[in-house]
Amino acid sequence: MEEVGVVRDGIVVFSGGSAANAISDVFETLGKECGSAVTYLIGVSDNGGSTSEIIRMIGGPGIGDIRSRLVRLIPEPKNGGRIRTQKAQENIRDMMSLRLDQLDQDLAAHEFEQLCAGAHELWLHVESERKELIRNIFITMQAEILKRTRYPSSRFNFCNASVGNLFLTGARLFTGSLESAIWLMRKACNIPDEVAEVWPVISRNFTSHIAAELENGDVIIGQNDISHPSKEDEETKSLLYTEDFYAPEDEREDANWPGSHKRLKGGDIVFDKNNDKQLDSRIERVFYVNPYGHEVRHRASQKVVDALDSARVVVYSIGSFWTSLIPTVLPHPTPGLLSLPSILAKIFLLNNSLDREVSPHEPTPYRASTFLIQLAKQLHYCLPLTHSQSRDNVDFTPELHVKLFVTHVFVMDEVEWHRDEQDCEALRRLGVKRVVIKGVEDGKGGWGYDLRGLEGALRGIYEEELKIV
Repeated sequence: MEEVGVVRDGIVVFSGGSAANAISDVFETLGKECGSAVTYLIGVSDNGGSTSEIIRMIGGPGIGDIRSRLVRLIPEPKNGGRIRTQKAQENIRDMMSLRLDQLDQDLAAHEFEQLCAGAHELWLHVESERKELIRNIFITMQAEILKRTRYPSSRFNFCNASVGNLFLTGARLFTGSLESAIWLMRKACNIPDEVAEVWPVISRNFTSHIAAELENGDVIIGQNDISHPSKEDEETKSLLYTEDFYAPEDEREDANWPGSHKRLKGGDIVFDKNNDKQLDSRIERVFYVNPYGHEVRHRASQKVVDALDSARVVVYSIGSFWTSLIPTVLPHPTPGLLSLPSILAKIFLLNNSLDREVSPHEPTPYRASTFLIQLAKQLHYCLPLTHSQSRDNVDFTPELHVKLFVTHVFVMDEVEWHRDEQDCEALRRLGVKRVVIKGVEDGKGGWGYDLRGLEGALRGIYEEELKIV
């Protein structure tokens, strides 16, 4: 029950990592101008790239998207300050953004050893108190890796490792808490307290995996295989035990539990983010699974509940729909909180292109209304049931349920499929306001939201809802 007199002025952004980084300045500016707290709620189901090797060897949540947003929030050095202080801030930002050698394991491992020893060139100008804090977190991570190494059967692969990921994991191991690790990284990187908060949707020391059930009944295990698989011949797997279930385990000793599903064991360091090979069938739903591939339900962290309890505006940001957005809104009690009318504006930012996750694109490709219906459907079926209800008798009606979770959708008329006339009519039937934002060329042959136009539209909605109250 909502408390009387509670001021709801927060801005909550559900997002992934790299895609939403391009527009994060908009939310920062909006928060400052409106005097509102901005909170990013980010998923922890990533299991590809540098994160996958950490999961394989150390375990724990997928922190790549969290690290990406924190690095994006590291402030630029202030002009007019001491040169040494400016250089220190630049070096810390470069350090947390650093990727180790992509091809040579020994070179990559040596560079991390240089960071641990305090001999790396990026330590130049960094204050001694900050240097020793960060360096000891690196040493904590290095010590954990060495304890778990069983040469030659199990060795940590430093190739292309994100130093920011190594720091965040080391901080989690040191404090025993992912949220504390985030706080420590903010302090180490001089991210001011007034800058937006960044929290995981699930706060735990265990790995959280997802799977996707396709309309044809197939199931894809693991976020990386859903969005950009590294091994095409293994991208679709059943949740049921396969014929090789009784085959001997491999000899590597790592953080995976015995009997773990082989597509969830990590190690997918190299993958193709541009893999646009279409799925055999559309995704019906996404859900969380345990290490054995069995469906589980997770509870959202208290930070998520607190942020939504004080939110005036919620933004479903750009990024991969099924693997970045949907996993962030599924944990209980997020769906119920998002359905409340006390959140006055619930804004969906439409992507500029259709990726592999929403394929196949023929004969009827995704449109804005398709995204909204799928979002509302996933949320609706995660709402708590009363004693008299069952999943079979809780019917989903788009015209009734979409507007519970989405009030506005932002589009760009420069993107052809954004201005589909039939889709515009479908949005009107759903009761969702269509807001057109000017598009600007992104330099990659596509379009992106004009940041000034996006900020103006968000501010207009925020202030309009403020007048209604």
